[in-house]
Amino acid sequence: MPKTLHIQTTVMPGGKIVIVDQDLAEGETVEVFVTKSPPTTQRSVIDILAEAPGHRVFETEDAVNDYLESERESWER
Repeated sequence: MPKTLHIQTTVMPGGKIVIVDQDLAEGETVEVFVTKSPPTTQRSVIDILAEAPGHRVFETEDAVNDYLESERESWER
């Protein structure tokens, strides 16, 4: 049964890739399949937090401001 290697690497200048494995004998014939990984997308912190489990205490900026204002008023009593 043929041995299968799964190696992730970065393409070097000139489109070159390097595969190193001590089990490969010099002069041995091998088959190489290259699959391009899909590009990763940067997600904003806001998007990540929006998907986090649990609930958010405040839904809007106005709700935060209203809460803080009521807290400040309670300090003055």
